[in-house]
Amino acid sequence: GNGFDLVTAVSDKIETNATLKASSSGTKAAVLPAGFKYRLFLYKKDGATYTFEKSALFVAGQETPVSVTDGATYKWVAISYNSAEDVPDRVGSDNYALPENKDVLYAASATDFTVARASVPISVTFNHHLSRIALEVNTKGMFAKPNSATVTVNGLTAQTGTIDLTTGSFVGSLTPVTLTLNYDSFTDVNSFGDRRVAYVYTAGETMQNITIALSNLKIQLDNGTERDFGTATLSKTFAITPVRGSSHSLLLAPTESPLTYGGVQWSRSNLYYRNSVNPENPYRFNHSNTYNATTDPNAFFSFRGHLPRKLGSAVEANQIDPCSRVYPAGLWKTPSQTEMAVVTNSSGILGNLLGSIGQLLGLGATPGAVTGPNYIEYTPTAGVNPVYGAATSAENKLRFNYNGLQTSVGLIEGLITLNLGSSKGTSSAFWTNTQGLNLLGLVGAGSWNYLGFTGRNLIGGAVPRGTAAASHLDIDLVGLNILSSALMNVRCVRDPNWTTVSASPTYNPNPVLPTTSDVY
Repeated sequence: GNGFDLVTAVSDKIETNATLKASSSGTKAAVLPAGFKYRLFLYKKDGATYTFEKSALFVAGQETPVSVTDGATYKWVAISYNSAEDVPDRVGSDNYALPENKDVLYAASATDFTVARASVPISVTFNHHLSRIALEVNTKGMFAKPNSATVTVNGLTAQTGTIDLTTGSFVGSLTPVTLTLNYDSFTDVNSFGDRRVAYVYTAGETMQNITIALSNLKIQLDNGTERDFGTATLSKTFAITPVRGSSHSLLLAPTESPLTYGGVQWSRSNLYYRNSVNPENPYRFNHSNTYNATTDPNAFFSFRGHLPRKLGSAVEANQIDPCSRVYPAGLWKTPSQTEMAVVTNSSGILGNLLGSIGQLLGLGATPGAVTGPNYIEYTPTAGVNPVYGAATSAENKLRFNYNGLQTSVGLIEGLITLNLGSSKGTSSAFWTNTQGLNLLGLVGAGSWNYLGFTGRNLIGGAVPRGTAAASHLDIDLVGLNILSSALMNVRCVRDPNWTTVSASPTYNPNPVLPTTSDVY
């Protein structure tokens, strides 16, 4: 699309039932939310015949007495609109007209009950009587809430009808429901506002081809400004067959597009983790990729660590790739040493390289790299878009800011205080996921990372240097099952396996998120 990709998905599931538990003193709600209303219809048995006697409107969480005939036998039927809306009484017969586009809950007694000079507790388990079609626009992959958009829906038809109260079966023909669906039909379903959903309820069970189109998307950035993605329209057609009692979810999730360089698709900025911004979506990319003299401690990770300033597990099975926790799950990953190599042309031991920054190296520039006051950058071959500013902007270049790194970290179980020293403003460093033994002569285990800096030559002056750096790892020296490493930034890349992984019927786009105290 115009500056973003569109992730789409369809899912089908049987809706969970809503249950009302009764106490010996009357019917009380235990699961149906307090304040929601339902109506109970009572039928008195005479021989083999049931005759409607009365109904009563109940409010979940409140007791309402209903008088019945002592010694009589009854059956019951209950209806709710799964809301605080009143449920009307039966009018003249058991043919009961259902409302348009509402979630109808239905329940009927499995056995009769007989009144014997005491209150009779009953348990009501409601079933969803219609099919629900949920249309969701989700901007979690943009790390922002939408300010506005244009949404058009075609091909979606809804129907209602009349049921026999005693059986729940539809009688006669279904009738169409007039729907007007647009962006205003969608409401927030979480506190952050990056998930908006519109619900449609239908009694029909014939296949539908539903096309949802999204355009004119504007999102709210962290700095208070707005990003406008213009009039470009992305759409998806979903073929579904509604089933009564089931929920069908249709997802459109705009997701930040990558920059392509060296055949690798890179995120436009670094990863950071901030649970306080949005607990549902704490793994995020910065909206602006500009250098900031103020260090963000939430953007510095250990090798294979998934929480900032906390050491990762020494047990490989317990290691979590923080990029894989960006929404949608698994679309992004930490780059491999091979993927990182496309922005380097040399290698060395990290400590040695840091010691040589600013010295006369006599080495040539890294092909494709240029440097600015506080960064090294590369020109992408794809992904540049005016939505992110000029072609020279920080979001349209593969720019690695000189945020620095921390090389000396003891074996600490807990939060590490950052001490970047002179590396801040002079070097850029980010992790790969590649570990090895005796890298470049390092004794023991080492890991690969990227180191970018501005070098100096006797002739030609400043030169951009992108280098593969080997870092030393201390593994479980004191039995804490943690892996001591330096602290660096993380720049994510697209995982080419995601297309296959996400096609699995068990795939869930919502990442499994660690708790803030999750330390191995």
